[in-house]
Amino acid sequence: MFCPLCNKMAVSESGLRKHLTGTGAYGGHDETPQAAAELARRAAASSAPLPARSGLVRRRAADGSGRPGSNVVRAGHMDTVAYMATPQFKEVVKLFDAWQEIGGAYFRPTDNGVRAVDLSATSLKPRIGIGDAALSLIRRGTSAAALTATMATRITYLREVRARQTSASLENQFEARLIREAQSAGLVLSGFPSVLRFVHSQWRIDTPEGAPQEFCDLLAVDLSTRKLVVVELKCRPDASAANQALRYASYFKANAVDLVPFFEQVARMMGTLYGCLDLTQMRLEGVAADALVAWPLGSTVHVERVQGAA
Repeated sequence: MFCPLCNKMAVSESGLRKHLTGTGAYGGHDETPQAAAELARRAAASSAPLPARSGLVRRRAADGSGRPGSNVVRAGHMDTVAYMATPQFKEVVKLFDAWQEIGGAYFRPTDNGVRAVDLSATSLKPRIGIGDAALSLIRRGTSAAALTATMATRITYLREVRARQTSASLENQFEARLIREAQSAGLVLSGFPSVLRFVHSQWRIDTPEGAPQEFCDLLAVDLSTRKLVVVELKCRPDASAANQALRYASYFKANAVDLVPFFEQVARMMGTLYGCLDLTQMRLEGVAADALVAWPLGSTVHVERVQGAA
């Protein structure tokens, strides 16, 4: 299920309640226990059950076919990316972009469809689902014409969530700004090395059962090496960021047999959607051993490369 305020995934209703009552400084929403319980109940009622995670994530064979038993990339992920690469979905993007109050949208491919989240510069904590947990999920094959009637309801939901936000997430704001600017500039990440192109936000990092779920903030493609690059974002310098980024990069390298073919298709789809010709025929060569850590520095971005094992 997904948090109705920031769209972060939770593996259980109790976990979602804990997230909602957490402090804003640590990514929570400072909700009262009563409000959190009601929000979590509604989210659980409108969400399909998540697949159980048993131990460490299992790997798939090299053909990338989405076989049963894999929790890395499932067949639904591939089907969703294929839908997002169609002219039909391009019209969906235009529909959301036409609503200025949304403030920009990011469309995340998931196993069940496309999750639409806001990128608004006016949101205290952007990455809000554009609609509740059910409505913000766009099912594969849905046309812009079919979604038109839902837009007013989505806007009302955004207003309500934004009105309830009492504290800002500077990291969410930073991420939203980078994605918003990249999607309007051919996927170029402002302030980053010029060879990088943005392709994905918030890919889950599978963990052993009982461990907190983690997410990779941004994924980019290095045009010079044709490799995926992990980007960890912070709102300020953070001593833990380097190890965190390298841990995520190691995860991608360990699961490259699944993730590289998938993100090759994601890169091509994003190139088609946002006018980046460098990506439309991309053939990825693997995952970069190094990772990047970045935080805002005034109106610019401070980027550090973290060297990993080759």
